[in-house]
Amino acid sequence: MKNDNILKYGILNGEIVENDEIEKKLLSDKVKVYDVLRVVNSKPLYLENHLIRLNNSIDLAGYREDYLEENFKKDIEKLVVKSGRTNNNIKTTYFEEEEPVKILYMVKSNYPSEDKYIEGYKTILIYEERENPNAKILNEERRKIVNKILKEVDADEAIFITENKVVLEGSRSNLFFVKGEKIITSPDERVLLGTTRQKILEICERNNISILKREIILDELNFFDAAFVTGTSIDIMPLNRIDSIKFNTNNKVIKKLKDHYNREKLNYLSKYKRA
Repeated sequence: MKNDNILKYGILNGEIVENDEIEKKLLSDKVKVYDVLRVVNSKPLYLENHLIRLNNSIDLAGYREDYLEENFKKDIEKLVVKSGRTNNNIKTTYFEEEEPVKILYMVKSNYPSEDKYIEGYKTILIYEERENPNAKILNEERRKIVNKILKEVDADEAIFITENKVVLEGSRSNLFFVKGEKIITSPDERVLLGTTRQKILEICERNNISILKREIILDELNFFDAAFVTGTSIDIMPLNRIDSIKFNTNNKVIKKLKDHYNREKLNYLSKYKRA
């Protein structure tokens, strides 16, 4: 069955191939680790951070070979040139058969409008928890189920919650709450260690913004002033609600973080040097 999310070209072990060859390789029943990064004006944003996360997932999956930075960079740049897409997301997938398999391909990418950032995301709670939170393991079945639910209820994102009512993260994003001047998020060991999440933590540390990592219980959601999620395609997105609980999307702490993050992103891109 054709995967409409995969665009025309991809890279398979360093070589440019058509998307049908990528699709065939992805049919393998091996455990697949993956990452998604964003290309902005032909430059991969936070390439080094994404590579660290990808290699961490490779190690946690029990595979034996890391992805070298020089090869990763060249593969991305080769794909950008061949596809002609200068602003898009690239998905990397890695698994091992007799030999390591390294795949990169452009995926259909949608970025929120300015109006959406003002409106904020509508989110819902789903009882779900990743088996190995720090490893980014491909789970197509869960993704299909979550997407189906989101479409049925007209929501933007699903927030994972455990049977013990611990609120964790988004299905494809990291979750933060704001109380006064303080930011609260889940402990590292309970969630995917997203690249945008890491940048937020670094920004907070450098700018003396108080951030607390702890378990967040469902019953305390009404206590918070605001909430936001972070991710490759959305950067920092305020939430207008989680289920029936409403939040302020015009929060000053979130605005300050967005300003810091936008400056950080522009600074990184201005210093990026191609291979």
